[in-house]
Amino acid sequence: MDPRYVADVRVTTGGGTSRGGTGYLVGPSLVLTAAHVLKGHEHVAVCLGADPPSGFVRCSVAWSDKGADVALLRLEEPQPHPSVRWGKLSADERQPYRSLGYPDLAVSDGDRDLKDLRGVLSPWDGLVNKDLRLDVQREYRNDVSWMGFSGTAVFVRERLVGVIVNHDRRNGDLVARRSTRFARDGRFRRLVRQDTGLRPWLVPVDPLRAVRNAARRFVRARLSSLRRLPHTLAGAVRKPAGAPWGHRAHGRRSAEGAAAAEGAPAVAPAVAPGGGAPGAGRPVRLLTASATALLTLVLSGLYWWQSEDFPVPGTVCSPPTELAVLTTPDQYAAVQRAADDFATHRGERDEDGCVSVRVSVTTAGGAARTRELLRAGWTDLRAGPRPHVWLPDSSADVVLLRGDPGNAPGMEAGRESATRLTPVVLGLPASAGDIPACSGTDPGGARSNLVVCTAAAAEAGLLLARPSPDASISALIQTETLYSAYGDGGAEEIQIAEARATSAGLDAEGNLGLLCALRGGGADPSAVGVFSTEYAVNAYNTGGWLGPGCGPTGEEPDEPLVPVYFSETPGLDHPFVRLDWGGDGVEEEVEAFEDWMRRPRESGAFHGYRTVEGAMIGGEGERAVMEVTHLDSVRDDDRWRERLESGLRQQERSRAPVEVLLVVDRSDSMGGPGTGGTRLATAQELARTAVGLLGEQDTVGVWAFPEGGPGNDVTGQEHVLPPEPGMDAHREERAREEIGALTAEFPATPLADAIRDGARELESCADRPGGPGACALVVLTDGVALPEPRGGARAEDVAAVLEGLDERVRVHVVSVGNEGCGGDGLLSRLAGAGAECHHPRADELEQLVYGIVAGTRAATP
Repeated sequence: MDPRYVADVRVTTGGGTSRGGTGYLVGPSLVLTAAHVLKGHEHVAVCLGADPPSGFVRCSVAWSDKGADVALLRLEEPQPHPSVRWGKLSADERQPYRSLGYPDLAVSDGDRDLKDLRGVLSPWDGLVNKDLRLDVQREYRNDVSWMGFSGTAVFVRERLVGVIVNHDRRNGDLVARRSTRFARDGRFRRLVRQDTGLRPWLVPVDPLRAVRNAARRFVRARLSSLRRLPHTLAGAVRKPAGAPWGHRAHGRRSAEGAAAAEGAPAVAPAVAPGGGAPGAGRPVRLLTASATALLTLVLSGLYWWQSEDFPVPGTVCSPPTELAVLTTPDQYAAVQRAADDFATHRGERDEDGCVSVRVSVTTAGGAARTRELLRAGWTDLRAGPRPHVWLPDSSADVVLLRGDPGNAPGMEAGRESATRLTPVVLGLPASAGDIPACSGTDPGGARSNLVVCTAAAAEAGLLLARPSPDASISALIQTETLYSAYGDGGAEEIQIAEARATSAGLDAEGNLGLLCALRGGGADPSAVGVFSTEYAVNAYNTGGWLGPGCGPTGEEPDEPLVPVYFSETPGLDHPFVRLDWGGDGVEEEVEAFEDWMRRPRESGAFHGYRTVEGAMIGGEGERAVMEVTHLDSVRDDDRWRERLESGLRQQERSRAPVEVLLVVDRSDSMGGPGTGGTRLATAQELARTAVGLLGEQDTVGVWAFPEGGPGNDVTGQEHVLPPEPGMDAHREERAREEIGALTAEFPATPLADAIRDGARELESCADRPGGPGACALVVLTDGVALPEPRGGARAEDVAAVLEGLDERVRVHVVSVGNEGCGGDGLLSRLAGAGAECHHPRADELEQLVYGIVAGTRAATP
């Protein structure tokens, strides 16, 4: 049993209540759990891995058997998966078991206290009901609720033999449903086979003993029939020719004897035509009887073989071809659904009903990060499997990737045409009224000018939001178009335009993420316009999926967005790019997948996009047809590369400078599991993300607390990277190294001291070196600060400092553990003192950092 595949299952019901259970990953996208955990569910999410855990992934119910109380969940994002070996208890001896789960999850506030149960199972206990019974009373008595243990897999000799479904309070046993109760269900077997390429064969956990016992039963069952075989053969030998089969010969002899006794003449034996001697048919009858007995043995043996769940030759599917597809956060959900449809489409053509291909869809983060990985030859496999296909948002990504003469060693990326289109737009709130300069809202009518409309929207009092151009190619295209209108001499105008485009203080890795922040209350929707795409705006207006942690609501927002179309801004063409690393042997499947992706109407995955002819997929037909100019249709690679790279450089230089002081908790409690790995690992990843969002004009500093030393009364911090203006490549790399070198090993947690001292460091933001327009203190902690250091700062000390801060200084405390911002804890008291407290879910972590940095820039005068 692998702890990496233990699943923390969180369920939200229609009434808003939540509960938890446990599961186990049995395929790339299937999690096995208990059916009653999902009762009344509206949303289900799964977090895989105990040490460290992954982020939460949304899922749906693929199969459920209420009688057996077992269910399968299908993940929206397939994961690296185990090769699960299925088994059953069939021997006559007690067997050691192991079971990993979260017993307190259902009754606590997300307490992920992992229990590793080990003991001995009796194969006879619960056999009548096809159950297993785990005796935990002796070790745990009544100290554990066990409610969250429902759905926990039970392993014996590394084979999955059952799923825990109940806690019997009468005797303290945990009751598990045997695999023989649910793994023989036809639909269950079909789903597992489609996901993994193999049927779930239930092999005995002790095969030698099971075969021996089964053989004994088989021999005993056949002995009774074999004992009758001599009588059958003897009767066949004695049977006279011509007598009907089944009549006994001694009956004939008795009749002949009776006739002789009465003096009747003897009857000569009958002679077969052709002169055959008496008894000539006996060998044939002997062979027939022997063949019948042998056939009975063979058929009985085959029945026994299959009843014991040993695989029958010719019925096991070969593992499917693995096809890795790389795409963007904005496209992920649509491409994943299209990939599922493609796998089904290919599977229907298999004569044996086997799935011939499995498509794994992954993202590597923003556009710049993806190009960096491809340019390096995708050597960092932590980012996911090396992709065979790349589906970027725009041909602009390919243009920028080809800009490096040494790009992607061993990779051949051919120029490919568009698969589908989506216009780049500005979504304005419907209540904003008519702005004449932004009247291009009819996709088939006249279009607006981006520069004029942006200025008019800002003058009308609207705040604007745009994703980061280095993470979103659509934002880069819009930014380049905006800047190019001012020419080389318009530095001041470009700075004004940049300030307008980010005035809402929202940011995200992509268009859907930005709209997710708007839906989540990151700003007033009636006062914010969003630079985005037509597809993303449609998804927002229809209550669709906007990314992890922002699932479909099915309801229109109170303030829908009206898309404004622009004449001079290229749309997105979503090209299909083959990545040939050499020797992968998937050319046939890549070609078939490309053909599938070029027929977007074949799948329901691409509703809201447009065909290459401009027709809305799933839209209103001719009324929605529009001409979408995109970069691939008009591009000159060198010219566009220069424009896009220049736009990126100008955007970094045009942003108002900010200073960010990152303060990381490295107390020993940070070694525990958090919202996205160990708590320290989560904090380190957030700190690195923040560093990546800063530019050459910005300032970054890194502190760690406590400063080191034994005991609980240490109150200082270590300034591992003192703040200095200028973020060149060397300093950025050094910041990442210092953050990565932190370890959670100190007993003290002087959290209040760290916030007080960090705020004092930034209190005169306007006078700081480098002249930042705004400053932010970002404290990353698990909130566990007990016992508080003697002589250390208190919440009221922090409040006194925060009250005197310049309005351009923001103080953020981010909880990466289980301590939330409410209740009576220190984090709650610090929030009351004036700090902004955040307790994000695993799928909100990166979005939070984008928002903090963007909010800091928006605070500049």
